[in-house]
Amino acid sequence: MNTAWLPENQTPSIVLISAAEPVRDAVSRVAAAAGAKLITVPGAAEALAVGAPLLLVDVDAPLPRLPADIEVIVVGLNGQETQVWERAAALSAHRAAVLPSAAVWLADYLGRASKPAQGRVVGVAGATGGTGATTLSCLLAHSAAADGLATCLVDGVPLDGGIDGLLAAREAQGIRWPDLADVKGTLNPRQLLEALPVVNGISVLSWTRSLEDIVPEAEPMAPVVLDAVRTGFDLAIVDLGGSQDQTALAACCDTILIVLPARRRAIDAGRNLAKQLAPIPVSVVIRGPVADGLDPQTIANMTGARFAGYLPHQRGMAAAEETGTVLEYARRRRLQRALGGIIAHLDVPAGQTA
Repeated sequence: MNTAWLPENQTPSIVLISAAEPVRDAVSRVAAAAGAKLITVPGAAEALAVGAPLLLVDVDAPLPRLPADIEVIVVGLNGQETQVWERAAALSAHRAAVLPSAAVWLADYLGRASKPAQGRVVGVAGATGGTGATTLSCLLAHSAAADGLATCLVDGVPLDGGIDGLLAAREAQGIRWPDLADVKGTLNPRQLLEALPVVNGISVLSWTRSLEDIVPEAEPMAPVVLDAVRTGFDLAIVDLGGSQDQTALAACCDTILIVLPARRRAIDAGRNLAKQLAPIPVSVVIRGPVADGLDPQTIANMTGARFAGYLPHQRGMAAAEETGTVLEYARRRRLQRALGGIIAHLDVPAGQTA
């Protein structure tokens, strides 16, 4: 797949429609104070071609026809208060600003609007092999999406055959990791969001089944990709698998969940992995069943990590992984409650991303 369009093209965050030099100068000073990117264009056609989500319209500019999803602020100069408010009403504009009187307010607003909101990137790693880190990643992504969070599931294990297989979504249209092999510098979050396959409300960035598609440069490009994911989604769940060698991807995570079987032999492995991942914040998810004489909170305490939740044993899960029906288990009430508790532990603010 040709992905030449994916690198970020430095699209300005804010566009001004104006042919009047005094207005352009006044808005430019405000934008500079706000540290916001600004471009001035003569009309609506040019503004729409830029594709910025925030548009300033000079009160004296021709009345533009604009899509309803673009935020509009009508601007004018002192003495034009009546015209500014009339034009704002005619455009159904979100706000109006008369300069320089409203310069402080507008600078603050543009400063906040020009900085993309940041979502949370959470890694999921197994304390040992075969602990179900990939399955938990899928279930957590499903639970978060069902709760209304813009969610991306990221496959961090190149040799496992593609996480989309667990979702029965190998044929879903969209890009995979190999399509991002040539990405350098920055990646446009909105374009990435639109290009990823969507399965049950989850955007999925998966590897593939073919060894020939594995990209040796995947680790160096991981920070670029996850920066875009962080900007484009409320929550990204990164499957780190059972390997302790996913250092580049792990380093990009804001926090990591370690999946820990409730067995005495696994506790040492969980403790060692938590130490290895420092200083990244780590919590543990205890996977049942629990051995006699132990309880989930005590096991977490023994690892030195925070307790994120208990995952009850699910009979038949191995077969579901083979058939791509893992998400069907998310309908079980006991598991729903457990997943909801883990999501709550992550404390992800909803609706923070573009």
